[in-house]
Amino acid sequence: MNKSQMQNDIESDEEIVKFLDQFLYPTLEDEFYVKFERANNLDDQHSGIDLRCFYNENESFNIDEKTAAHYFKDDLSNPGLSTFALEVMYFKDDKAKDGWLFGNKYNSTDTYIFNWGWTEKGYNKKNKIHHDKIVKIESMHINKNTLKEYLQDRYQINKENVLEVYESLKGNNNKGNRLQISNNSDLNAYFMLSNQYNEKPLNIIMPKKELSYIANTHLCVYKDEPPRFIKTK
Repeated sequence: MNKSQMQNDIESDEEIVKFLDQFLYPTLEDEFYVKFERANNLDDQHSGIDLRCFYNENESFNIDEKTAAHYFKDDLSNPGLSTFALEVMYFKDDKAKDGWLFGNKYNSTDTYIFNWGWTEKGYNKKNKIHHDKIVKIESMHINKNTLKEYLQDRYQINKENVLEVYESLKGNNNKGNRLQISNNSDLNAYFMLSNQYNEKPLNIIMPKKELSYIANTHLCVYKDEPPRFIKTK
C-alpha cells in the first residue's frame, strides 16, 4: 500500500467516524441509557481502544471500532459484504506479529463494533469516503471474549495454533491464499493470507450471519431514516 492510499484510508476512517458519532452512538445512548466517549489518547488507540462506553454511573468498557471501509456499496438494494475480516497475524521485519484479535497489546479491548457501509447511489469513492455521502451503516457489537470462545468452540481456532496456519500459507506467492477452516458445510469461515501487501496479513473471514449470532446488538442507522434494530440482548 503506497503513502497516498494510506492517507486516503486515514481520511476515509475519519469521515466514517463523523457519521458514526452523528447517527450510531446517539441512537445507542438513547436506547440503552449509556454514554460514549472517544479515546483521544494515542496510547489508548494503539492498544485497541477507540471509545469507552459508560453505564451504571461509574462502570465502563473499552471498544475497538472496525469498519469494512474498502467495501462500501453505493446501492441500498445491494445487501453488502457478507463477511468481516478478523486480523490474526501479519508479517513485519521477517517476523510474524499478532494482529488485533489475539495480540497482547490489544488486551484492553472489551468489545468490538463491526461496521459495514453504504453511500449515495452512484457515488465514486476513488479518493476517500465523505461522511455526508454515507447513507447507511450496519453495525454489530460483539464481546471480544465471546468471539474468541466461539472461534475455539466452533472452529478450534486460538492464539496457540494460528501460527502454524500462517507459516503454511506464507510461502505461497499467490495473491490470495484461502484455507477453509472446517469441512462442516454449516461452518463457512476461512483463513485468507494476502500476499499482495507488504505486511502479508492473515485474516479469518467470518460470515456476517455467524457474527450476528454472537452479537449483543445488531442494528442499522441511516442518514434519512429512523434506525432499525435487528437484534438486542
